[in-house]
Amino acid sequence: MDNFISNELKNEIIHNYIEPSYTEDIKRNLRLRNFFKKSGLTFEVLSKLFVGITSVLSFSSGIYKYEYLSFIAGTSSVVSLVLLQYASYSYRESKKINHELNDILKKLNINVIDEYDNGSNTSESIDENNVTPIKM
Repeated sequence: MDNFISNELKNEIIHNYIEPSYTEDIKRNLRLRNFFKKSGLTFEVLSKLFVGITSVLSFSSGIYKYEYLSFIAGTSSVVSLVLLQYASYSYRESKKINHELNDILKKLNINVIDEYDNGSNTSESIDENNVTPIKM
C-alpha cells in the first residue's frame, strides 16, 4: 500500500507541531523537576527543624509541668511527619519527571540528564522504607 502523505506535509507537521511540542515538554519538565527537588529539600529541612522543636518542647513539658507544652510538642511532631511526607512526595515527583524528561531526550537522540546532577554533596532521605541518596 502506497503512502498518501507527501514529504512536504510530513516536514510541515514535524516542524510546526512535533518539534515545538518536544521543546515545550522539555522546558516544562525541567522547571517541574527543579521545583520538586527544591521543595523536597525545603520540606525535609523544615521537618528536621520541627523534630528539634518537638524534642525541646517534650523535655520542657516534663520539667515545667505545663499541659500546653505537651500539646504543642505533639502538634509539632505531627507537623514534622506531614512535612516529611511532602518531602518524600516531592522527591518521588522529581524522579518521575526526570524519567519522563529522559524518555523525551532518548527519542531525540540526546544524552539523558543524570537524576542527581545538581551538586556533589549527598544526604539521605527516606522514601517508602528505602534509603535513597539525594544530592543537594
